[in-house]
Amino acid sequence: MEKYLIGVDVGTTGTKSILLSEKGETVAHAYEGYKTFAPDTLTCEQDAEALWGAVVRTVRRVCEAVADKEKVAGIRCKGHVYLSTCADYSGSCGFLDLNGNNCYYMCYSDQFSNGFRFGERAFGSILDSCMCYWYSSEGDTKTAIRCDGQFRSAVTNIKVGFRAAVSRAVLSAVRPGGKGYLQNICLCHGGESLLGDASFRDYLRGTVL
Repeated sequence: MEKYLIGVDVGTTGTKSILLSEKGETVAHAYEGYKTFAPDTLTCEQDAEALWGAVVRTVRRVCEAVADKEKVAGIRCKGHVYLSTCADYSGSCGFLDLNGNNCYYMCYSDQFSNGFRFGERAFGSILDSCMCYWYSSEGDTKTAIRCDGQFRSAVTNIKVGFRAAVSRAVLSAVRPGGKGYLQNICLCHGGESLLGDASFRDYLRGTVL
């Protein structure tokens, strides 16, 4: 049975979705645009509901080309994050993973209290060549990887940099004993002070730069 893959590009001016065959042939594609708002000369904002709605609608449109939806083997989404929809900065995050089994490659988070946040049930996600930076001094707590349960994901080649903060950590897990691991960490722009941080040392495999 032939399988299909969906690719989604959440861009600045619109979202594009494409349905590909196993041979890499384009079966269907869809596009939906949206607006960018500029409240002042230094600020750009977008409606998170508009972005999410464009993803849902374009994916549904390309799926119309496949009678049996079970033939869609997977979906890959690439996008950007400009602002948090969370009113409480301490709960904000660049990437929220509630259930796990996701793959993050070359993903970048900045300005959020938590770069990557995994839900209590999250298991088996993979992060490769990702980055977490904080350029502002907003908020007292900054955490690259936050786990609401145990840390049960695989992280390889992550780069972390902090500005001034009362509390900062590479990893924070509510419950210890997870079997996840961190392999190769680059600490920069204030992250060097965490070289002796035990919160991630228990999960470290490889080198800290």
